Amino acid sequence: MEIKRILAFILAAVMLLSVFGCAKKDKNGDADGDSATDSPAAVWSETTVVTENMFTYFYNAYYRYYLETYSQSLTSIGLDPSKSLASQKQSEEYTWQQYITIQVYKQLREMIALADSAKAEDFKLTEDDKKAVDAEMESFDKIAKDAGFETTDKYLEAAYGKGVNVSVVRKATELRILANRYYQKLWDGYTFTDEECEARYNEQRDSFIHYDYIKITVTEEESERLVEAADEESFVAVIREIITNNNFIGDYDRFSDKIEEQVKNKYHYRADYDPNYEVSKWAVEEGRAPYDIHTKTESTGNVTVSMILPTTDPGAINEVIYRDDVPLKNLMYMVFADSEGTDGITKAQSIYKNWQENPTEKRFEELYEKYDGGKAENVTKGAFNEAVNAWVFAEERKAGDCEIIEADGGAYLLYMLEDGEPSWLAEVKASLREEAYAADMEKILDKYPTEYNGDFIYNIVEVSVTDNSN
Repeated sequence: MEIKRILAFILAAVMLLSVFGCAKKDKNGDADGDSATDSPAAVWSETTVVTENMFTYFYNAYYRYYLETYSQSLTSIGLDPSKSLASQKQSEEYTWQQYITIQVYKQLREMIALADSAKAEDFKLTEDDKKAVDAEMESFDKIAKDAGFETTDKYLEAAYGKGVNVSVVRKATELRILANRYYQKLWDGYTFTDEECEARYNEQRDSFIHYDYIKITVTEEESERLVEAADEESFVAVIREIITNNNFIGDYDRFSDKIEEQVKNKYHYRADYDPNYEVSKWAVEEGRAPYDIHTKTESTGNVTVSMILPTTDPGAINEVIYRDDVPLKNLMYMVFADSEGTDGITKAQSIYKNWQENPTEKRFEELYEKYDGGKAENVTKGAFNEAVNAWVFAEERKAGDCEIIEADGGAYLLYMLEDGEPSWLAEVKASLREEAYAADMEKILDKYPTEYNGDFIYNIVEVSVTDNSN
């Protein structure tokens, strides 16, 4: 199981990387003596060094991200956070410690090569880049203070390992931004004609289709009742009764909110086709009809029952399979959280009233920059919470709409921009870009090779995920 390379690269919280200029033979870093560079080299190229302190940071940041990403399946993949990774087998070939190390090294190797490419083309951090670095450092300061640490250095060492401090993280952030800028240059440079996109879609249609279904694992006796259901309503009614009887002592009236939440979690929307997944293969079979039911007996003796739902997407290929024609959404937003003495909705209403004095896109942009808002571009259905998602994807939604959406603990102030391209087309272009990027990266990695200190990187000790730094 491997976290998607490009996704892991983009997320700042996953891998915060660092860049250092140094002479080819001086593998101990810069001569300024700061604690980011006074430890020996762990991974390096001709012009970039990642020190042991930095590698410790990368490793534990990745480990924490991995735990969060697979939090619901740790038992099934055989990973116990309470035990040393070196003592647990990830496969016949590797321990979990070795596996994580390899994934971190792969990403570092790519990041270093991108940074070296940026340096070769004389990329410099812009003033906005430097402000972004400062903002990330300030966020760590706040986290450390809120967690009760005397200094940010002490928080970072507790959270990410011995030797990790503000200097390490600052230089790490600088590399991430530098490498991301070169990555973005490559990514934005890939363009494709309509004919190329249609050809890719037709060649790999199964990679771009989706379906919706409901799934629950129950006893064999309970499954017999489910397979008799003729439609979604009757199927869900049985699920609701099973959940009520098994988890809530048969008392629906008292626990209705929690029961309905569990029922909702049985729905799976916009599922991707996966040839290795039995339900996927079943879903795309010729003649599949809405409300057909699939059953699979598990090794435990329980039965997983799935019902496929009719598609309502405008890109329907048949009654149950669809190409996602819903356009990607672009919007600006501000988030106002409730805090001591401040009500989020009241603050949102105040800013909204300010905007109404000059209700333009430019004015909203000025306000979101002032109040630490942001811009969400090319996002798909499900990227937001339920309330925001419902508003953004409402059929009547159009560019220029502005609304306050209340939420638990605060409020959102949203402004819609023009829609993006259809989701399926964005998926096709992403596939073509990933292919082009992989080809470019193969050349870049050959041009900027890295070396590593195996004695160090394969003996990293992960931080505890149960301490107060978590």
